[in-house]
Amino acid sequence: MLDFTGKKRCWLYILTGDAKVMEAFCKVCVTGASGYIASLLINKLLAKGYTVHATLRNLKDESKVGFLKSFPQSQQKLVLFEADIYNSVDFEPAIKGCQFVFHVATPLIHEPAL
Repeated sequence: MLDFTGKKRCWLYILTGDAKVMEAFCKVCVTGASGYIASLLINKLLAKGYTVHATLRNLKDESKVGFLKSFPQSQQKLVLFEADIYNSVDFEPAIKGCQFVFHVATPLIHEPAL
């Protein structure tokens, strides 16, 4: 059975701006977290008080992880997940419990058409 309670409350925040509603119920996932657009989005979402689940190809890459952890509110509201865009199952833990998903990740290898 699907529970839409959290989603309704998240929308309620968007409509009313009630920070208490958002703080308790708005969780979003952003894929491709180390990219330019995704990292800007994550910074904005954290600043607005959202809990952000963010995916990276490699959690051992300290330059990318450190950059994301340098954002204000990241210690309290940012959760990082390792996920490979070529393996959709990797994204399930990051997406679980989120009201919204921003799928910004793109494949690393692009093969030209023959």
